[in-house]
Amino acid sequence: MEDCGFRPSVITYNTLIHGFCRANRINAAIDVLLEMVSKGCKPTDATYVRLVEGMAYYGHKAEAMEVARELVERVMLSQSALRRLRNAFPVRNLHEKVG
Repeated sequence: MEDCGFRPSVITYNTLIHGFCRANRINAAIDVLLEMVSKGCKPTDATYVRLVEGMAYYGHKAEAMEVARELVERVMLSQSALRRLRNAFPVRNLHEKVG
């Protein structure tokens, strides 16, 4: 993108992360997040929520819980984002572990 003179925004990165998650390409989504950070683009609540929801939805629940737990510990999420993450884990005992 940058080769064409286009600097990706947080919306661009979030869209890529969401798309990769929907295609069950979680590693590609994580790579986009890492690129985003390395290029100085600050992830938003939506960035993290999309990644965690995608991971959980496509069967990567343990990894999703670990990411969610780390985000909660670092107090990097708003209350509305935290509620959305709780919804990513429909099993009762997972709710308690995420926040």
